[in-house]
Amino acid sequence: MPASAPSGAAETVPLVRGRLPAVMPSDPGKQFHFFRNRGYLIQRHRLAAQVLHDILRYSLLFLVVRRGDWRGLQHWFRLTLAGFREDFRPMEQLEEIGTAQLRLRAARSENRRHGTDDHAHHRSDA
Repeated sequence: MPASAPSGAAETVPLVRGRLPAVMPSDPGKQFHFFRNRGYLIQRHRLAAQVLHDILRYSLLFLVVRRGDWRGLQHWFRLTLAGFREDFRPMEQLEEIGTAQLRLRAARSENRRHGTDDHAHHRSDA
């Protein structure tokens, strides 16, 4: 008897009364590879309709089921986009880049809030 792949039923979250299932691996390493590889397959096989399904599916999962988990949605998007771009760097390198980008955005936001925007120094008083 041929070996079969393990069931992913435990990692499947039913959405829209079970009509739109979303796979959400619980292990961060599995999430990384699943989402990145999914992005690659979507790009490789030109699955445009699948992109629309996934945007709907994972937006519902993170923003409705997980009640406004914007960071989770951003993480999903970043990993899927990495696969789409055929960026196969190890998880640690992509996570470092993502963390650095989040810190930079937070610093810029803080600067804007306090009126010390980077562009303020370049304005002329003419």
